[in-house]
Amino acid sequence: MKGLPRANTVVRSAFIVFLLLFACLLSYSEYFEYMWQAGKWEFPTPPPGMSMAHPDNVKVLFVGDPQLQGNKNERYLVGSITRWDSDLYLQKTFELALHFLEPDIVVFLGDLLDEGSIATESEYLEYKNRFFKKIFVIPKHMNVKLLLLPGDNDIGGEGSDFITQDKTRRFELHFDKQYEVVPFKYVDFLKVDLVPWMRYGDVAKEDFFRERLDEELEEMVLTSDNKIRVLLSHPKLLSLKLSRTAELLTRLKPHYAFTAHLHHEGVITHNLERMARRLESEDNGAHPKSRVQGMMPETQEFSVPTCSYRMGEKKMAYGAAVIDTAGNINYTLLWLPSRYAQLYRYLLYGIVFVILMLMRVCCGKRRMSRHWSGFV
Repeated sequence: MKGLPRANTVVRSAFIVFLLLFACLLSYSEYFEYMWQAGKWEFPTPPPGMSMAHPDNVKVLFVGDPQLQGNKNERYLVGSITRWDSDLYLQKTFELALHFLEPDIVVFLGDLLDEGSIATESEYLEYKNRFFKKIFVIPKHMNVKLLLLPGDNDIGGEGSDFITQDKTRRFELHFDKQYEVVPFKYVDFLKVDLVPWMRYGDVAKEDFFRERLDEELEEMVLTSDNKIRVLLSHPKLLSLKLSRTAELLTRLKPHYAFTAHLHHEGVITHNLERMARRLESEDNGAHPKSRVQGMMPETQEFSVPTCSYRMGEKKMAYGAAVIDTAGNINYTLLWLPSRYAQLYRYLLYGIVFVILMLMRVCCGKRRMSRHWSGFV
């Protein structure tokens, strides 16, 4: 009889300790881990002659594939919870990245929405409000310029989900232009929608968009007059045919390119001379070398990873770049905490909680059974 109250006291004490530990875990996972991760963010040593503190520098924050979760694929109560958790993760990490860099420009590199291409009008408006008013909120006093590009999840273009004029018009109405030269100080940001070029074959339904892209490229060539040019695209340049990549770089002559789509990091240098030789050797309609001469010999492309843990990648990050008046660039990735690791810790503690509750209930039942047996 004396052992039972003691056992029950041990279980109760263990339960209290568990609650205290869970409160510590909750505080760490939802606040301190984010602060600790942000405390590790830093730029590498800048190129010689580059001053990171110069007031004329252009600071850019890159957001890759946030893909706000939609209502169709995640329904009912579970869907509401998963969307809320994903939105909260994006909101917290974006706020930290924003205050770390204090950027002049924030660039969203496409796939803003997970179900943008298949959303109804009412769903699209809901997603737009979540995007601007709840997640990627920028204080007005920061005076930040926003550049938003479409991805295949926003307007179609991958698999059987074809691009349509209605989808592209809707994106431009609610978010931003597909094609645009955005000058800022001494840098021209060249927004190009290369999603129609992601297909290796010529699909008749999308010929219109290829013709428009050709017209927009010509307009960009005439409009861009700053000495530093930065190409912005959703798909990676190597996602296109080599001839198309060479054409794009030859006509726009960008110094740097920033892309997304594949959800992981990467840096590659494109050399037009090598491209021309390879295309000529393949007899694939390459541009003559004379058209390459005088153009930018190399373009450095940075592939920005996804910032959403829902993409299933082990590593998520935002991209941060500083460009000086000489065209030097200092680029880094702002790595984010693993949300799945946090959720797995919660799951483990949940299992322990259930075990403790069962032990407490069992001890209570045994105590009651002994109590009533004394009256028999």
